Amino acid sequence: LFEENVVQSIGVSNFNQNHLEELSTSANIMPMINQIECHLTFQQEALRKYCQSMDIAVQAWRPLGKGLGFDDPSLIAIAEKYEKTPAQVALRYLLESGVSVIPKSIRRERMEENFALFDFALTEEERALLESFDKIDGRLSHDPDHVSDY
Repeated sequence: LFEENVVQSIGVSNFNQNHLEELSTSANIMPMINQIECHLTFQQEALRKYCQSMDIAVQAWRPLGKGLGFDDPSLIAIAEKYEKTPAQVALRYLLESGVSVIPKSIRRERMEENFALFDFALTEEERALLESFDKIDGRLSHDPDHVSDY
């Protein structure tokens, strides 16, 4: 369909590196985007870097991570410094990390907050601090390598 100009891009969801490598052995065209779980407490840096090396954009699924870590005093301090919410800082961090974010919300005020991310930038020190929020066990959904277990 892509070659016939019926679709403009090809995307996948929840593909880990091993899935993308397997796909590359048979696909004529690799996906342009991979939507994966990605938030402050589950950043998937290695997978993001692999996707970047393959020119595959990363889109965060559940970029706010159910608010995990939003009560951390250091995150609150960064938010207060920029007169933002912890959620806005978390989203800005992902954007600065090259991740596309589309946070879910049905409330207009939250949607407006989610768009107000482009009038500040995090410092290297703040980014390093937010990197430390990453946890190996921070996944909120099922591991794509073990879907047959469910």
